[in-house]
Amino acid sequence: QQHRRGWRGMKRTQRMIFVNTSGWLALYNPNDSHHAAARDLWEDLRNQAVRLITTDYVLDQVYTTLKVFGSLQAAEALHTVLTSTSLLRMFLVDSVIFERAWKVFIEDDHPQFTFTDCINYAVIQYLAVSEVFTFDRNFTAPGLISLPSVGE
Repeated sequence: QQHRRGWRGMKRTQRMIFVNTSGWLALYNPNDSHHAAARDLWEDLRNQAVRLITTDYVLDQVYTTLKVFGSLQAAEALHTVLTSTSLLRMFLVDSVIFERAWKVFIEDDHPQFTFTDCINYAVIQYLAVSEVFTFDRNFTAPGLISLPSVGE
């Protein structure tokens, strides 16, 4: 329940954008085919009144991927940014979100959805987020806007 108290302090009128695994990986891996687009979007968002949201499940994937592919320094850089700026908030998954995600995971008919995707969707719904920083074409839902937009 601790994370919920922290979320109450956020202004509900503030624009919230969920950052998915592919967004972080593109931003922190200069060899990623989407790196330039991710960097441009990041620079644009840093100058706006936004709050970027991510989950501990996303960070698990990102940190592990960066380390496995030889870039522990990139994982450390992301962690430093995450822990030193008010632009980002990490949502720690609790049992309520976990159970919501589990229900979606077993009832959904999209085999490409991972359990982490279901966790992320549960958080997006819980926080009423309508935009997601992602390059994963499968990470979509009605009413969810992908950033950068298709064609960027």
